[in-house]
Amino acid sequence: MAKIRKPSYARKAYLLQTLVFFDGPQVVLFKSDRQFPMIGLAVDFEDYGDPSAADFLLTEVTDRSWRDYIDQKVDLRFLFLDASKRLYTGRWTEEDGHTIPLKVAKPNELSAEFLPDHGFWSRNHTIELDEASKRPTTSQEYAIDGTWDASDFSRFYGRTADLYAFLSVTSDKILGGLDAIKRLNVEGLIKGLAWQGGGSYVGFYDRLFGQVDDLIPLRVSRIAYASPGTIELRGDEEPLNDVNAMIEAFEKNRDDLTSLYSSIHGRLKKARLLGAAADRGFPNPEIESVVRDLSFSLYSHLGVENPASFFELCGRNTLVFSKIVLSVFRRVKDLQTFHAQGRVTVTSDHREGDSAAYIGHEP
Repeated sequence: MAKIRKPSYARKAYLLQTLVFFDGPQVVLFKSDRQFPMIGLAVDFEDYGDPSAADFLLTEVTDRSWRDYIDQKVDLRFLFLDASKRLYTGRWTEEDGHTIPLKVAKPNELSAEFLPDHGFWSRNHTIELDEASKRPTTSQEYAIDGTWDASDFSRFYGRTADLYAFLSVTSDKILGGLDAIKRLNVEGLIKGLAWQGGGSYVGFYDRLFGQVDDLIPLRVSRIAYASPGTIELRGDEEPLNDVNAMIEAFEKNRDDLTSLYSSIHGRLKKARLLGAAADRGFPNPEIESVVRDLSFSLYSHLGVENPASFFELCGRNTLVFSKIVLSVFRRVKDLQTFHAQGRVTVTSDHREGDSAAYIGHEP
């Protein structure tokens, strides 16, 4: 079946909510018919000259750029000038309901007088995001001690983010089962990698986190560098709890888990499959069966849900499945090392945090 391509430009947008209101809507959140966030800025185009209509200059941006704007990493002007996929104009009237027809902006409509100045941030909105555009988050605090440098902070957050993303797409509680996971295109992501070296693993977790971040973002909300100090992460409570549970499972069953890892790794190495491509076959069905069973066991003992479901997402490819399971083990082990060294202690209580904005609902 031929792949359906998105249109090269948007033809209409759907009103989600007003963000700034002064004598009428000034900044409005839309969603384009190409399923991208759109920000509309009220302007006064002289050639329209209809006081009953609201005229907008609109920018179509990626989900990541929208999140960066909400997180105050970029201002509104950046969305229009640097992050824009394309600029449009649109005229909204009450007769249009929640739909606004779009036209690609003409050069004379891109005058600097119509663009926002630098320094307008999401905190300047006069209306909060609707609850439908939010997902509640919680804060998890980690007490830290000893000597830390920049690479330690980066590694601790990186390993936590990798496991947070992985556990999010393997949790029925969060995403509602296999259908929701498929909607995140995890299956396509797995099949699109060669799995021959470190680049595949880095790419897998980076892209996985990018997809999960649209729904349940993970952020560093506070770092106190003193020794002792704290690191505070803000995200969804379920995967944060699951990461902590994996660390506890590793501490209790280190020897058994390490033995399983070594058994899988040793068999792949002996069969010269560690650096082999995903479509490389096993020497015989018996070795493949043993590796699959061991990988299922390691997966389960790490406390991850639904090994059979994730095996399906791997296209029932034992080699790919086993390599991903080994990579999860390495990340848990690396993260648990911080705990074993006495440098990290998880505090017991979660605290409610701000809601995370996302464009995750149909207009």
